[in-house]
Amino acid sequence: SAFFRRLRREGDVGPDGPTSPSNESMRENMHVPLGCDDNERLLRQNSSIYHQGMSSSFFLVSISFSSQRGSRLILLGALSAACNHRDADLNFDSALDPKDLRMTVAYFDCFNGAAGDMIVGALLNAGASFDALVSELAKLDITGYSLRCEVAHRAGLGGTKFSVDLQESEEAQRNLSDILDIIDRSNITPLAARRAKNIFTRLGEAEAKVHGVGIEQIHFHELGAVDSILDIVGACIAMELLGIERVFCSPIPLGTGTITSQHGVIPVPAPATAELLSGARTVPGRDSGELTTPTAAAILTSLSETYGPMPPMKIETVGYGAGTRDNKSIPNLLRVFTGQLDPSGQVESVVELSANIDDCSGEILGATMERLMAAGCLDAWATPIFMKKSRPAWMISALCNEGDVERAEKIIFTETTTLGIRKRTMTRTKLTRCSATVETAYGPIRIKIARCGSREITASPEFDDCSAAAQVHNVSVREVLTAAEATWRKETRK
Repeated sequence: SAFFRRLRREGDVGPDGPTSPSNESMRENMHVPLGCDDNERLLRQNSSIYHQGMSSSFFLVSISFSSQRGSRLILLGALSAACNHRDADLNFDSALDPKDLRMTVAYFDCFNGAAGDMIVGALLNAGASFDALVSELAKLDITGYSLRCEVAHRAGLGGTKFSVDLQESEEAQRNLSDILDIIDRSNITPLAARRAKNIFTRLGEAEAKVHGVGIEQIHFHELGAVDSILDIVGACIAMELLGIERVFCSPIPLGTGTITSQHGVIPVPAPATAELLSGARTVPGRDSGELTTPTAAAILTSLSETYGPMPPMKIETVGYGAGTRDNKSIPNLLRVFTGQLDPSGQVESVVELSANIDDCSGEILGATMERLMAAGCLDAWATPIFMKKSRPAWMISALCNEGDVERAEKIIFTETTTLGIRKRTMTRTKLTRCSATVETAYGPIRIKIARCGSREITASPEFDDCSAAAQVHNVSVREVLTAAEATWRKETRK
């Protein structure tokens, strides 16, 4: 029962056990982009609960993955009623190859900015079906428009221009509730609907903050118009048509100058764009004018995990989405790469913060590092150094994701005596990580596994589990570690 409750939270399970999910429910189940670490941990944890809770019948456990060629099922294991958790083993390594956990990802190369129609155009150019997109968008309760998809050339390079032609001028002004209601009443896929609602919610929050009013008092004006709704929902549908499960993005160009909106002349980037890009990595851009629109900023910052170089991936398609202007100096195009992540390692952008401190106690430094880790930093450490005038001091450092920089800086400033913080953006390569649980004489112990491709590099017992088990059984931690390692080696030789 615990296993089925767990699956109901994560997937498509009826009261009598796993059901055969439809394509839509497969997409629904995979709405959170999970890597090998998350997928395999969930499966192994579930298998442990399933294993220990079985008493009758015979079940097959499977999980669905969305791919460019449709949904596919990976059989993970079968459990018999004759098994019990003491004398039967379920080894997922024999059934779950790391290559099956490869994910279809998209990397947006915003070398000259982005707009909502450019994002849709790039995804269509990368292989998303225009007819399928039109069919899905027709499910929205919106009329008075037609859609076009045509080849366009910008500075000598070809791309796809996605256009929304309005049959008559629209005067309706929609608030966030109106737009969310349109999406809820449509019959578009759950994943596309959820992504679109998240994007519009972030957009509403940004507009509310810029105008200093409540979110329900915001009327979207240009951003609530038919073309903007179709751009945002269309981008989400096109990503699902391509089976995109994770999104990465280059640094986003801002532009310079001013533009004219319904509120008058405003600076570039537009206030809502600037708010949406808070925490994202940006660059000035090579061209003048508005290079990234609020619609594009909302889509990219809502879906992208990082803003940096392209992750190691097997490129399958490359798409170009054309903007309206045709600049001669640089193509007004947005490029998207789609493909499979390289399972041999994961590359991500991280930020390292550091500050030199010569007048702070060890207790304060220790507490600061604890707060940094609690705030989501990937690591925190202190290095002994000598500063000017030969003063012994400490350099406190923290490694964090780009979205956590502001929070980490605030902790360092408020908890220590430093007057300044250095920061630098870098990339790091990680082995693909996952975990398993082994049954030992001291109880279940988790094993942390690191792989390069299909090759296992390291496997280490979780120290906290070993420490807790040692206290319960009144033995040394070393004995529990040794037992867990021996059990794992025995399991992997089977």
